[in-house]
Amino acid sequence: MLFCLTAPAVLTAPAKAAEGNQGCAEGWTKFGSRCFKLINEKITWFDAEKSCHSLGANLASIHSAEENDFITDLIKTATGSDPSTWIGASDAVKVEPKLQIT
Repeated sequence: MLFCLTAPAVLTAPAKAAEGNQGCAEGWTKFGSRCFKLINEKITWFDAEKSCHSLGANLASIHSAEENDFITDLIKTATGSDPSTWIGASDAVKVEPKLQIT
């Protein structure tokens, strides 16, 4: 898988029952028990992670094929295409074996 230097980011945060959008804050979309938000800005992985933290969230991690399909659809709906997008995976810490995503 090719990781680009800059890409949009998908954030995730726990759902909060008191907020709108089926338990998610405005601008967030619920899937399962989590809320997702696409930030469509070209930034580095580290800046994407910082942006997520400033919103009380983390970069999204994908836990199932269904969640992967949901995130892919969210990106395509928002951008009209299927661009490279940052998620929570990283090989920034050089520990063997290296992270491989296929």
